[in-house]
Amino acid sequence: MLATLALLTTLAAEISIAGFLGPGQELDPERGLLVHEGTTEDGGRLVYERPVVVLPPVMTVGETHTSLRRFVLRRGGERAGVGSHYFEAELVGVETLEGHGECLKIRRHMLRMDFAGTQQGENVTEWYAASKGVVKRTGERFWKDAAGETTRTETLPGER
Repeated sequence: MLATLALLTTLAAEISIAGFLGPGQELDPERGLLVHEGTTEDGGRLVYERPVVVLPPVMTVGETHTSLRRFVLRRGGERAGVGSHYFEAELVGVETLEGHGECLKIRRHMLRMDFAGTQQGENVTEWYAASKGVVKRTGERFWKDAAGETTRTETLPGER
């Protein structure tokens, strides 16, 4: 009974993500983990209209956080397109990984859509270790054409 009560208390507790981020990750204490721009696999730059909150500063197990931002795609400094980028993160729980101790286990879904109708996305699970950031990542990346047909998928490597 006491073990069940401890588990329920842990599940309902708010967990600060600050201690689980790696060097160089920007944490705004009020908004959370922010991303100002991203890159594409072909060297393009995604510049968001305002910073994307990828993870809020505090989460509870089972909580899902979402963000949607418009972006401008730039290649060689020139505007090459526009679109929107959807981010979703769910705190699955806290899990111990060998060599890393207790880690936040976060399920993430991302979908980037350009106005031509093509899509690129990821469905991943990530483990964030204290002061290291992401130490393990599993899942899949996918691409879809304007008709919504999957044109390519790839499995992401597990350990980092």
